[in-house]
Amino acid sequence: MTVAGIDVAHHTLAVAIRTGENTTKSEEFANTPSGHQALLTRLTHAGVERVCLEATGAYHLDLVLALDAGGLALMVVNPKAAKRLAEALMTRTKSDAVDAAVLAEFAQRVAPQSIGFRGSGF
Repeated sequence: MTVAGIDVAHHTLAVAIRTGENTTKSEEFANTPSGHQALLTRLTHAGVERVCLEATGAYHLDLVLALDAGGLALMVVNPKAAKRLAEALMTRTKSDAVDAAVLAEFAQRVAPQSIGFRGSGF
């Protein structure tokens, strides 16, 4: 399964795509409508089946709507859950790229049903 993790910030989106045990180098997109469309194109081209991102105040809301309209399955997780996975993986570095990779691993490892996942939508 190919999944993606997105670290959402006010102006940027750091994205890591994971297939099996391999995670791509993080890519950055603008957190704007045109950036969301470019990201959706990239995720679709990569064959991403599920996207995981943290709930980040209001910064993630427009992105969630764009990805949902694009038909991607979404996991919007509590930041504490992602932090605990990073701790369990003994991740010591804190950067947008590392956070995106941890979120991609979260999407791959955690059963969507265990966190209230309902398929596409939020």
